[in-house]
Amino acid sequence: MPSDLHLKIEVLSNGAELLLRLADAKPAVILVDVDIVSTTPNFWSQITGRSPHTGVILLVQPEQRTAAIKTLLAGAYDYLVFPIEREELQHKIRRALEFRHLIQTSLALPSKLSPKAESVLDELRQEMMQTLQLDEAVSIILEKAQLISGATDASIWIADDNEELSQEPTATLGKSQNRLLSIAQQATQLRKIRQRANDSAIGIPLVSGEKLVGVLALGYPSATAVTATQIQELAVFGNQVTIALENARLFHQLAAAYIDLAQNRETLQRQHHTLGVLFDGITDGLYLLDQKLNIVAINQIEAGQLGRSPDELIGENLLELPDAPSD
Repeated sequence: MPSDLHLKIEVLSNGAELLLRLADAKPAVILVDVDIVSTTPNFWSQITGRSPHTGVILLVQPEQRTAAIKTLLAGAYDYLVFPIEREELQHKIRRALEFRHLIQTSLALPSKLSPKAESVLDELRQEMMQTLQLDEAVSIILEKAQLISGATDASIWIADDNEELSQEPTATLGKSQNRLLSIAQQATQLRKIRQRANDSAIGIPLVSGEKLVGVLALGYPSATAVTATQIQELAVFGNQVTIALENARLFHQLAAAYIDLAQNRETLQRQHHTLGVLFDGITDGLYLLDQKLNIVAINQIEAGQLGRSPDELIGENLLELPDAPSD
């Protein structure tokens, strides 16, 4: 476990124990074997009811990766595949803790919002629950940004791994993205909402913990004075957007990794098939052995001479075969 996070760790043996402990402890993060999830009735609804802001990281076998990706829609924050590397474990626990902090920060912001702002935020949450596709998420965010702010133009930049913005926004509504870039960069540098003096643009940094996720910039047709109440509403909106983007980006990265894995597997299967055809096409008896002389592979010709199939002979010791060749 990460040694610099000062974590209090509890180990529980089954889903029933976890749910009993959850309501009292309300842990920041839990690591759960995916088999516990599948064998515990109404697991996700019970997690949400007892400790809604706990981050759930699933532990899965390589062949369970597809099921793990699907659980991201059900409520999991992330997953780890056995065998688990220490560095990956540390990274994902830190990310989950940062995400929890982001949610708590959002909840701590002033709750007295206008009915319009509350309605837009509720729509944002509901619609973001229906998709984890990054392009769809960005479109929803821009639409709601215009509704809550009254802006005529809205652009969003998603930061790269170095927390830098590109010259072109990830997505935009309206025609003023060029002038919005400068206010977006100012908000990014200051890490707080920035309104350019005597102008009609506002930049809202989207920050998770210490990490810059992106920036949202809003444009108006003329110089607009933004009230303190509107700034508060935009701060709440920015936090909700950050949470939504983090979820969508994580799902996008995992889906891309899974596609790469599937493509690599298909390539390996084709190569294995080609090698198998060549191996079985050799007319002489042929073995592949490990250091202990156990059979790793054997071609059809030799297996037939022994009266068995290749699969039956895998793992057998060459010296223990009834007709083992001698030097």
